[in-house]
Amino acid sequence: MENEAHEKLISVIICSYRKFQFIYEAIASVLNQSYGKIELLISDDGSDPFPEKKIRTYIDKHRKDNLVNVLIHHEETNQGTVRHLNHAIRLVHGDYIGILAADDAYFDKFVLERFAAGFDHAKKDCYVQMAQTAMCDYTLKRIDGYALFPDVQEAVEQEDSRLFELVAYSACLPTTSFFYKKEFFEQYGEFDEEFYLVEDYPMHCRIVREGWKLHYENFAAARHRSGGISHGNVEGLSKSAYFYHLDMLKIRDKCVKPYLKQLRRKAMEDVKDKAWTEEKWIKSQLHLYENNKKLRRQYLWEYKWSLLKDFAVASVYRWDVFASCLWKTALVLAVMIPPVREIGIVAAACAGCYKVIWSLFAAGAVSWLFGRIGRGIAKIESYPWDLMDY
Repeated sequence: MENEAHEKLISVIICSYRKFQFIYEAIASVLNQSYGKIELLISDDGSDPFPEKKIRTYIDKHRKDNLVNVLIHHEETNQGTVRHLNHAIRLVHGDYIGILAADDAYFDKFVLERFAAGFDHAKKDCYVQMAQTAMCDYTLKRIDGYALFPDVQEAVEQEDSRLFELVAYSACLPTTSFFYKKEFFEQYGEFDEEFYLVEDYPMHCRIVREGWKLHYENFAAARHRSGGISHGNVEGLSKSAYFYHLDMLKIRDKCVKPYLKQLRRKAMEDVKDKAWTEEKWIKSQLHLYENNKKLRRQYLWEYKWSLLKDFAVASVYRWDVFASCLWKTALVLAVMIPPVREIGIVAAACAGCYKVIWSLFAAGAVSWLFGRIGRGIAKIESYPWDLMDY
């Protein structure tokens, strides 16, 4: 792909908060771009200390002529991802805007060039573009998969109204590969500051619900490093994990539940079930950060109950398959015995077994019922990983 002179300015925002060991890899992926007119903003959300001098030195040493402007912004206090991003967007001047986390990186040197060309192919009233995100290991070297699943990609490409069903079900659009026209934020507004950490999922819900056009370009735009909150790293007691959980609960209440009537009936039932399971699991975790004894007692009562309950659930759950076979076999035998008795074949034996078989059927049916209850409880206690993973 040849380097060309481009008229439109592309602004790339690299957002950081502590953990600066990866930021130079992110910066390098921007400085290496072939696009002809780039503005780079390094925006930090109140880290202490913030190595501004070291970052400036690195950029000055490796910059090329296509980097026409460098901005470095440091919040005095931590604002949270959403408010921080809104501040950063107000500072840039580009016709197109890309947002990159400090621990991620662009896939190759042609990413910005492909995005610029993608907007040329898109419809005039399209202000948002997306591509694939490579889900990588901790080193960004190994690719474990790609974030945009085929059914989601198809819905985006075909502008299918059912895309909202997919987004309402889970956060299935990879933010790392989103690219915006400046006009998008002028017309859409800023990210919703009712949320603290999660800026992307509420925006995605609103975009697809209101019918904003999404243009898809089929290339890998970014490498997403494993280990972040959105990658499932939510088991700790960190402040970030706590606020992430709170945001996810709030997103369901504000961005999904009020609009369930827009979904088809089956999709509505699936989303309701998923939201209920997610809510139960998240609430069971909040006491770990809050050290709240009342919440802990509620957690133990609603989700753990006691060691006896745990043992009973595990035992009954294992009965599920066996009980299903038991009552079905008993039913078949119970139906077959009367005609066998009529023709006089082993009548005495059948007469004695008949009551036993019906007893087995009743016991099997009860065991099957308890097995289903055990299956439901076990489902509540399992963590719904696919609700939060991209």
